[in-house]
Amino acid sequence: MKKFLSILLAVLMALSMVAFAEEATEEAAEEAEILASPTLELIFESSVEGFTLVVDTDPEKVAAAKDELTALAEAESEADYFGEAAESITAITGAEDITVNEFAPVIAEGEYNAEEMGDVTFTVSCPTVYEAGEKVAVLFGIGGAWSAFEAEPTEDGAISFTLDSDTIQAIIENGAYIAIAK
Repeated sequence: MKKFLSILLAVLMALSMVAFAEEATEEAAEEAEILASPTLELIFESSVEGFTLVVDTDPEKVAAAKDELTALAEAESEADYFGEAAESITAITGAEDITVNEFAPVIAEGEYNAEEMGDVTFTVSCPTVYEAGEKVAVLFGIGGAWSAFEAEPTEDGAISFTLDSDTIQAIIENGAYIAIAK
C-alpha cells in the first residue's frame, strides 16, 4: 500500500510540474508576442491639411517591422540598436535606459510641397497614454539610420512633434519605422 501511495504521489507531482512548465511556456510566448508585434493602432493628425502619416499595414511591411522588433529585442540594449541616435534619445528623455512603447512602419499620405509647407507638426494617439511633463522621444528609422525628435505629451495623452522637410521627404520616398520611447 505504501508503495502504491508513493507511486501515486510521484505521478501527481510529475503531472503538476508538467502543467506548471506548460503555463510558464505559454506566458513566455505571450510576452514574446507582445514584444514582436508592431503597434498598428497609431492615429496621426497633421498641421497640414491633406497630408499626414499613417501606419503601413501592408503585410510585408508589418512582417519587416516584426523582424526589426526581433533585432531590437536581441540587441545588447536599445541604445545599441538605435546607434548614433541613442545619445539624442538620452538627451531628450533624460533616461539612461530607453523604453520603447510603440513601433510601427509608417508612410506619408497626401500631397506635400516642402517649399510651401516646410516643417510639419504631427499629433499621434497611441495605445500608451503619455502624461504632461513626461520626456518622450519620437524616432524615425529611414534606410537603417535613426533620427530622434522631441515630443510633447498633449492633454489627452497623445504626443505632438515636429518634423523638418528633409525627414518628411525621406519618409515620402522610402517609408520609415517610427519608435516612441521614454
